[in-house]
Amino acid sequence: MKTLFTKKTISKALGIACVAGSALLLSCSSDDSSNSVSTKKQFITSYAKMVDFSYQNVLAHMKNLKTDINAFTKNPTQAGLDKAKETWKRAREPYLQTEVYRFYAGPIDDANGPEGLINAWPLDECHIDYVVGAAKVCAKGNIISGSMALTKEYLRNNNEKADGKTNAKAIITGFHAIEFMLWGQDLPEYTDKPGQRPYTDYTTKDGAARRKQYLDLLVDVMIEDMTKVANQWKDGGAYRKTFLALPENEAILKISTGMGRLTKGELASERLAAAVKSGDQEDEHSCFSDNTHRDHRMNLQGVINIIKGSFYSKNVDGTSTSFVGNKGLKDVVAEINKATADDLLSKYQAALKDIEAIKIPFDQAIKTDVPKINTAVNNLGVAATALQKATTAIGVKNVPVELAAE
Repeated sequence: MKTLFTKKTISKALGIACVAGSALLLSCSSDDSSNSVSTKKQFITSYAKMVDFSYQNVLAHMKNLKTDINAFTKNPTQAGLDKAKETWKRAREPYLQTEVYRFYAGPIDDANGPEGLINAWPLDECHIDYVVGAAKVCAKGNIISGSMALTKEYLRNNNEKADGKTNAKAIITGFHAIEFMLWGQDLPEYTDKPGQRPYTDYTTKDGAARRKQYLDLLVDVMIEDMTKVANQWKDGGAYRKTFLALPENEAILKISTGMGRLTKGELASERLAAAVKSGDQEDEHSCFSDNTHRDHRMNLQGVINIIKGSFYSKNVDGTSTSFVGNKGLKDVVAEINKATADDLLSKYQAALKDIEAIKIPFDQAIKTDVPKINTAVNNLGVAATALQKATTAIGVKNVPVELAAE
């Protein structure tokens, strides 16, 4: 006669064995799922750890950027300018992957969040420095030609402040202000290269001293604001405690909202489709450095990171660094429907290939490679729909994929 061992009898036997073997310091556990941490909870906890890890990586790169910018402003040379440019690009890589942590009123972009100080765009160069060409004449009294005292407080208080004439918001801080100060304008005739600001703008040109002061302040403000956000997500940080205390589906809704809105509302609509519609290179994200293609790729990689539960980057010395969590979103979905989980990852990986196929630089692609951009826009929408299907399968419904109305 065969003895049938059920899950219940095995669990009971394990319990007896644990008691009997306690003197031998054996450690046993039942496989009863009611006694284990849910996959959803593991995913949420892993996500919080990944946010912390990635923000710390961003901060390390920002501090490295400060070192190179300070060295350049202390002794401006072409070599120093080139080095600062490359360090700026390296700092962008991990930051762009963290933009998926936006769009749900977390520490980066709640009512007091500094996102607008760190990465707001598009920039109107006239608010900051001179521009070349008759098409745009800047009023006197901007950051470089003006006489206002340049302080961190001034920059924070006046960033995205309406100028009182056109009512346009003047963006004067963050990655793109630094980008403009390093590269200068990417003029229409630069079809195969980015902006060509000469290092002599920081030595012999009028306003050189203020340019150096302003550039140093920009990176200081960015680091201070990024540090405040990162501290909220550190182990024991105020927001991390709040986030981990949320009901599981509420936490996953926040995570998925960041994923969905970045995918369709921000990346597909604002960063790809809008530039095609206007045909204006001013509407590309990193228009001075021609780094926009990396912006697009790393933004979508940030979403894929959450699906997989891992984050890969570089240390400031160029060596690889990574975070591999216990669970990604695909693991949560796979418990309910593996095919839906596989489809989610597949749709996002396909959209990433579409973005990688777009011509470089992006300011030329919006003129000559529109079909490929449109394909990417459409398939980002497909990926966002797959996200909604996947989250619905695990009981998280109505994940938004469009940007919230301002």
